[in-house]
Amino acid sequence: ETSDVFASTFGSSFDTVLYLGSTCGEDDIHCYDNYSAGVAQAYVRGTELAAGTYFITVDGKGDSQHGSYVLDVYISPRDDVADACGQVAPLSLTGETGNTCGYDDDESGSCDNPISASTPERVFFIVVSSSGTRNVRFSTCDAGTTYDSLMLLRSVCNNPGSEVACNDDGESLCSSDPTLSMVDATLGPGIYYLFIDAYGNTAGECGAYRITTTGM
Repeated sequence: ETSDVFASTFGSSFDTVLYLGSTCGEDDIHCYDNYSAGVAQAYVRGTELAAGTYFITVDGKGDSQHGSYVLDVYISPRDDVADACGQVAPLSLTGETGNTCGYDDDESGSCDNPISASTPERVFFIVVSSSGTRNVRFSTCDAGTTYDSLMLLRSVCNNPGSEVACNDDGESLCSSDPTLSMVDATLGPGIYYLFIDAYGNTAGECGAYRITTTGM
């Protein structure tokens, strides 16, 4: 079926380049080098790929770049952008804004409402460079968030067992509204996946959000 693909090499030991192509070794769909000035690994996204065979090539940036690599690949049936692991987007570290209404309910966290209620979510990724651990905070304690938000953080996008942190209510830390969420985590090098969700007081609970990130 028509699907979206997300692949990354974060955590590899050398300066990687990724190709996504319809022919082995080619990059006719996408090619990506450095994620940022401080991160020499890469990711590629293929959107609305028709059913068929595709090739992901892990390369080095120049003949001297080679070694052990980490390759993560997620494939999701085509749906709404950025609400499934095959459609994950980079989190804006200067402030991520959006709205969860109209998206799907694909994932849940350990701090979700025990009385299951379907609530839509979106997912983003962040990358911690190889410079050591960081104490990172993700917060929706902002007037731009209009509902009882919940956030969860994973090291493997589609594996609930990889959950790093989950928070429903920031309580006293969110002076504007104690029902807004705040996630604190000590993160080592690699890629992480942040879901913005709702606690699920009612089925379909959703709304506008603003996520601020500190520590990166």
